[in-house]
Amino acid sequence: MKKQLPESRFGRPPDSREVQKPQTPPCRAAGQPGCLKAKPYLWPLALAFGIFLASGTQRLAAPDLALPLSKDKFAHFLVFGLLATAILRTPRFGGLRLRDLFAAALIASAYGAFDELRQSLTPGRSVEPADWFADTLGALGAVFVYARWHAYRRLLEWRRKKRTKP
Repeated sequence: MKKQLPESRFGRPPDSREVQKPQTPPCRAAGQPGCLKAKPYLWPLALAFGIFLASGTQRLAAPDLALPLSKDKFAHFLVFGLLATAILRTPRFGGLRLRDLFAAALIASAYGAFDELRQSLTPGRSVEPADWFADTLGALGAVFVYARWHAYRRLLEWRRKKRTKP
């Protein structure tokens, strides 16, 4: 069966100049392969920007946690673990393949190395390889926990249920 075109206001089928197709932004088109929305990348970028700003300050205030560990190294471990988890949760790293896990940890570790080099340009701050080591351990530990601990992953992937109107 041949599809019939709607008639124009003059009673004849419209030609190509009269047919107006709805304009859809490229990333909003349903089913378009390779279309990445920007919103999931907001958290890792915001966290990286926060790290960038913090590493440029001369003195950072940190709470006393009464831990036997250095609070600086503990903070590096947690923050870069969070960064690696945020990177892993982006659409680019959708699965839990080993390659994705190591790539997310490598990106966070490389950013940790960049952060240490940036600190060398800040008066009153110094470069410590132990900080970068804590960054890398935090990133590796976080992606391992994210991949292996299902309850943790389910907690992070929680989404609010859509309300249905009665």
